This record gives sequence, structure tokens and C-alpha cells, in this order.
Amino acid sequence: QGAGHRSASPLRSRGVLAVVLVTTGLAVGFGQADVSIAATAGEVLGSQAKVGLLFTFIAGGSAIGGLWYGARVWRRPERTRYPFTLAGFATGLGLMALLILTLDAPPLVAVLPVMFVTGVCIAPGLIIAQNLVDHLAPRDRLSEAQAWLNTAFTTGGAAGTAIGGLLVDLGGPGVSFLGACAA
Repeated sequence: QGAGHRSASPLRSRGVLAVVLVTTGLAVGFGQADVSIAATAGEVLGSQAKVGLLFTFIAGGSAIGGLWYGARVWRRPERTRYPFTLAGFATGLGLMALLILTLDAPPLVAVLPVMFVTGVCIAPGLIIAQNLVDHLAPRDRLSEAQAWLNTAFTTGGAAGTAIGGLLVDLGGPGVSFLGACAA
């Protein structure tokens, strides 16, 4: 590239745009999950004091998942692993919805492991998204590409929080977890 010449916007790369769009959906799920977890503590488990415990388990799972993911040497490309992290996160949210919608008050002994395993998929998915953008974006537009990914996280999370609140009001935390699963 000559002096003063810049590559086209990273969003013009189909790969970067695909990662940004998928990550926006994931972030919508994150926002809904956060609201769903808070509502579960108060409405389903009967104590808002349990919200910290629920967030501890999902965050702990994410930390363990990120450490495990980063410590491994992977043979297959990251683009083949991203769908598995997304599916794992969605499955965990779906299981939470199932627990809440089928049991009046699911026991913590059932809820906490589901929260932990759901969390295991979070950090690896975020790592993969960032690495994919780094690999797919034009070298001279990496900062812009990462800014778009960050915007997807922020915007998706904000939208998911609003959607989650509406779903909790309309149908309770189980319905909101279903919405997060769908996102």
C-alpha cells in the first residue's frame, strides 16, 4: 500500500462483517442473560441476595473456560470453533429456561452447575471473535475492526438488557432465558 492509501472499511470484508453481526446477536443474548439471572434470583429463588451467587458461577465458568481455551494448542481453525461456543452458550441458556419453566422453584443444586457450564463457553467465544477479526481485517484497519467488534458488544448488550426486561415483565425469567437462547 502506498503512503496515504488506506484499505476499505473492515466492514466491507464479508468475514469481519459476519463476525460483527454474529457477535451482536451473542451480545444481545448476554444482555438478556444478565437480566434473566437477576430476575431468577428475586422471582424464582426468592432472594435477591442470591444474584451474586448466580453471577459468581457463570463468571467462574467463563474464567475457567478462558484459561482452558488459552492453554490449549488447537489444530483446527478458530472459525470452526466459534459455532461450538455459541451453541454451548445457547444450550445453557435453554437449560435454564427449561428448569425455570418446568419447576416452580428449581433447586440451587440444579441451577448453579447449569450457570457454570454456560459460563465455560463465554470467554472462549469472546477470544475467538477477537482473533477472527484480527485475522480477517486488513492490517491497516485492525483498530477500526476491533472498534466495530466492541461496538457490537456494547450495542448488543444494551439492546439485550432492554429486551430481557420486557420479556421478564411479560413472561418471567424463563421466557427471558428463552429469548437469550434464541439471540
